[in-house]
Amino acid sequence: MVGKNERTLSGRARAEAALASLMESIGDHTKVTVIGGMVPQTLTSRSRTPHVGTADLDLLLDVAPRYDRDDDDFGWLQAALDAAGFTRVEKSGGWRWLIAIEGKAVVVEFMCDVPDSQGLTILLPGAPQVAALNFAGPAPALLDAVEIQLNRGPGSPAVQVRFAGLGGYLLAKATAVVSRGLDKDFYDFVFVILNNDYGGPTQAGQDAASALPQNPTHDYTETIRQAVTFFGDVSAQGVAAFVREMQAAGDSTPPDILAQDAVAAVGMFSDAYSRSR
Repeated sequence: MVGKNERTLSGRARAEAALASLMESIGDHTKVTVIGGMVPQTLTSRSRTPHVGTADLDLLLDVAPRYDRDDDDFGWLQAALDAAGFTRVEKSGGWRWLIAIEGKAVVVEFMCDVPDSQGLTILLPGAPQVAALNFAGPAPALLDAVEIQLNRGPGSPAVQVRFAGLGGYLLAKATAVVSRGLDKDFYDFVFVILNNDYGGPTQAGQDAASALPQNPTHDYTETIRQAVTFFGDVSAQGVAAFVREMQAAGDSTPPDILAQDAVAAVGMFSDAYSRSR
């Protein structure tokens, strides 16, 4: 049975260990891109209050559209999961796998973004036990990604991994804000806009606009517009969720200041995105 996701720094450390093990088995770091809750910390290294992280892994696969899919071969992924000691989560359809790290489960979820079969699992050619959950939104991260080394401690070589870049991450996260609307989505969205290492909210908006695909199959601009409405004033749903999550993470800033910061940051992000398209 899969336990509840643990959004703590220790949970993230276990997730990193699981990711390093899988990537060592895969070998070619360009084959997967990390999205989801592990990404914010890589984009916000100078934040006074660290991002709470995640104990799970969301990995984006470059899956061809239906008419080209037979040319794909994901046998390498099946072999890597087996070699690294992952097991398939029962009744998941093959898109969720887990491994025990320090006696606790770390779950890896495989995602893709193709026009057909939205919201459904897609079987991966050459990997009969593995599938990917298909949903609109994360595709920009396949091109807008940063290369990061995971250091594994004395005696273990570092592992190179692709993580979603600032623009690609925010386009994907905006989709989660609109379609799912969990507190963690609101928190992640504002946290990265406000605290990113690249120039704050204005740069975040510019990078999101730059990461727009040339031939998108998803209306990212409409999604950004809808996501921003959750942060329109200090009493808005997304702002309240951000404040709660920041307080739970131990941030000592007064809640009214956190709320004002969130509203201002998302407003600046939205303006910069609109100007940069």
